[in-house]
Amino acid sequence: NTKRGKSGKPRIELNTWYGFSQVTNRYDLLDASDFAVLVNEGLATVNVAPPFSQEFIDNPWIDTDWQSAIFRTAPTTNINISTRGGSDKTRYMLSAGYMDQQGVIIESRFKRYNLRVNLDQDIGEKIKIGNSLTASYTLNDRLRNTGAARSDGGEQNFLFGSPVLTSAHARSPATPVLDPVSGEYSFDTLAPLFPNPVAMAEAQDIYNTTIRLIGNVFAGYEIVKGLRFRTQLGTDLRYENEDFFMPPFPDQRQGNGTGRASVRNFNEVLWLTENYLTYDFNLGSQHKFQ
Repeated sequence: NTKRGKSGKPRIELNTWYGFSQVTNRYDLLDASDFAVLVNEGLATVNVAPPFSQEFIDNPWIDTDWQSAIFRTAPTTNINISTRGGSDKTRYMLSAGYMDQQGVIIESRFKRYNLRVNLDQDIGEKIKIGNSLTASYTLNDRLRNTGAARSDGGEQNFLFGSPVLTSAHARSPATPVLDPVSGEYSFDTLAPLFPNPVAMAEAQDIYNTTIRLIGNVFAGYEIVKGLRFRTQLGTDLRYENEDFFMPPFPDQRQGNGTGRASVRNFNEVLWLTENYLTYDFNLGSQHKFQ
């Protein structure tokens, strides 16, 4: 955060907002009737009996809009509070924030907590020290949304399930979200390798947590008027953990009916040190050089 403290009475600020996100442009996909006609025509070219009756084509009793099944109106809440002030010699700025953002695809959500601390201290007339610190903790309940729709579309699909979005665009509208008899997620017998996108969203559990700390401490000394030396040590620390779980689907081809789980960890520590001299001088009243 580039905001620094200022001398004077403490000043407290509260900033909050609430909003919504929606998918405004969707693909114009086939309804169940048009889909059934094309499937029958396609299978007729290879001498396969049509799976859909004329009665279904004229009045389909199943017509699933898979985009509506996975998309939603997603609220976002953001709150930030800060205070700054200090004396002529010591200045501070503190802020804390919280954000809760639900995804436009069901079962996705992102939360972030953050804290910022900026301090400045003058020691005499020539020495200045201070620090800038930003700490954050994020929780990302995410979905896999890259790759092909088919469950055999590569090793990633076999291990982690098919992507929700591409599955919704490829799934037959002539299949329901839930089987009306068993109440379980529906299974498309005509295209068993194209999984149920709602099942992929609700059953997949990809939970990522990240702790990140970015900060620096610095000291400056004015050697002579206009000539300053500054040294600074900075760091970027990141600790990330991601848990994945996919329960078994006994009646589905996805993952051959087996459950899967994995844990991924990523830790990173970066250090940066900087040392530099600056010289400021004025040439007349109209020109300033650094």
